[in-house]
Amino acid sequence: METSLPKITALWAVNIITWNPTDEEFDDALSTISAYERERICQLRIKEQAKASLIGRLLLLYLFNSIYNIQWEAIKFERTKENKPILASSVRLFIVLAGLSRTSSWYLTLLFLLSNQVFPDIGVRVDFNVSHHGDWVVLVASENCRVGIDVMKIEEPYNENIETFLESLREQLSKTEWDAISAPDYPILKLHRFYRYWCLKESYIKAIGVGLAMSLKKLDFHIDESEGHEYGACNPVKTKTRLFVCGTFMAEWHFRELYLDELHCIAIAYETNNDCINHREFDSATIINIKDVLKKAVKVC
Repeated sequence: METSLPKITALWAVNIITWNPTDEEFDDALSTISAYERERICQLRIKEQAKASLIGRLLLLYLFNSIYNIQWEAIKFERTKENKPILASSVRLFIVLAGLSRTSSWYLTLLFLLSNQVFPDIGVRVDFNVSHHGDWVVLVASENCRVGIDVMKIEEPYNENIETFLESLREQLSKTEWDAISAPDYPILKLHRFYRYWCLKESYIKAIGVGLAMSLKKLDFHIDESEGHEYGACNPVKTKTRLFVCGTFMAEWHFRELYLDELHCIAIAYETNNDCINHREFDSATIINIKDVLKKAVKVC
């Protein structure tokens, strides 16, 4: 069966500060996620971090419930050896079966029940990624292409000046990146540029699923001068940034950069050799009200 073209299925954002649940409401929301994730979130000592992590998990469940029509309580996740969340194999096959339901779904369903096998070459491959920082939680999802996302709040360091802060992270930056960051006269503009590069780096390593095990200095991002370094929500989406890894141009990797507001930037990394991917979903994030998500949620314990 011919594989579907790559596409983005969701680009969502939740403003954390708009949801202020009572302890009882927070516990009710926790009851709609897996026991493993509940335990992980409850171990987070900072309340805002726990809330952001819970919102991220709820968004993932909402994604597969609302777009792929999978029952909330049936949605399961596994983790790769690099600790990246992925759909459990049984759920991946459910998506395959849903795509084949007009033809031979009964046969394939029976085959699945007998053998519990996954068919990776049939139907679509769903990839997804979640990030949170500052006031926002963001999610991106795709079909038939790897994808990663990062959001960063541009904020001044608490216990040191901007110049010292940037110097402490210089070893994580390529010469091209450092020169671009150092160019402005005003420290706050340098900080904006730094967070832009950092967001790009994070989006890529999250897309490939290696986390911080990879040296960030190996990633060398080149900003297209025609797009410049302007920041803020009123600026158009930036699309021409290029990535070099250990000096090799990564032609199959593309990046889109935008702002949620004046202080929160987003970078999205996606891998595709196909020019037919629909970019419209990247032009802005859909703002999700977490209360609407919870209306769909089902208790799993």
